[in-house]
Amino acid sequence: MQRGVNVVSALLVGRLGAAELAAVGLSQLFLMFVMALVYGLGMGATLMGAFHTGARDVRQRTWAAGTVLVAGAAASVLLSSVGIFCSPTLARFMGPRDGSTIWPSCISGSPGTCSRATSFSME
Repeated sequence: MQRGVNVVSALLVGRLGAAELAAVGLSQLFLMFVMALVYGLGMGATLMGAFHTGARDVRQRTWAAGTVLVAGAAASVLLSSVGIFCSPTLARFMGPRDGSTIWPSCISGSPGTCSRATSFSME
């Protein structure tokens, strides 16, 4: 399902231009990394719950469920903070090899340079 969303995003944004399409492609790399972390946490949570359910240990199963909820909340805060505060750095890190970066000028704080939501500056 996620791959289908990525293909549709690329098709829709591809009409806007090469820089916009490159931005979508680069952001998909980071999105796949984050999704792998979330899937890993989900598999671990399922394993812990299944293990303690099979052992018929209600107390440990309850502890495991609470631990998973706390770990999920902590991961959400951590990943959200990274996304909010480190987006320009991540965009530069994942940018094209010629040294330019793709970053929305309307988000990067350049006043008056955001003419539309898909406006990008090549710095």
